[in-house]
Amino acid sequence: MNAGTLRHVVENALVKHLDGFGAWFPAGFDWQHLCSDAPEMARRLTTGSLEEEQALGEEGDLAPELDLVEIAEQTFAFAYVGALAGIALAVEDARDPDLLVERLTAPLAESEEERFDELASNSLGSVERSLAGQGEPFDEDSLEGLATTLTDAAWPGVEVALEGVDAFNPESETEPPPAVRRVLGGVARVAAILAAFRWLGLDEALPG
Repeated sequence: MNAGTLRHVVENALVKHLDGFGAWFPAGFDWQHLCSDAPEMARRLTTGSLEEEQALGEEGDLAPELDLVEIAEQTFAFAYVGALAGIALAVEDARDPDLLVERLTAPLAESEEERFDELASNSLGSVERSLAGQGEPFDEDSLEGLATTLTDAAWPGVEVALEGVDAFNPESETEPPPAVRRVLGGVARVAAILAAFRWLGLDEALPG
């Protein structure tokens, strides 16, 4: 995947589709609920770590200069759009990747919504564990195996997109605690998996 092409497609997708993300994201997964749990997840990761507990503010804030729920929502949205762009470049299809992103950000047909809901409900946890190196690998032709492969292929697009989020931007003056970075990385991974589910739920085989 050409780095310049990847950056162009990701940045174009962010410009065109990031605004109004909540209105077109598939309704079968409550991404805002996931993001609202980010502070508690980060706090649990600090338990027993003196170094990180000492990094907390006087009132126990993990990142006083950040609204962690807001930054988690931003992370999720950027990662999802970046993953769609990464998938559009990685799959074999004769169409322009920008057109594939348009298709993936279009409203779901009823059958597509049902498939997305089923994958999000039944396979998200197992795919996430597989990507973390836990459990047995999936058969590569199974839906979970395909989702794992697609998520890996999408990840370069996620990394480019996340440059627009302060917590991931190497030039940012804000350096969140390691626990916060781990939680935000997990949020981004879930977003990328769901982008793979969106692709797998398409009605058509996307011929050129």
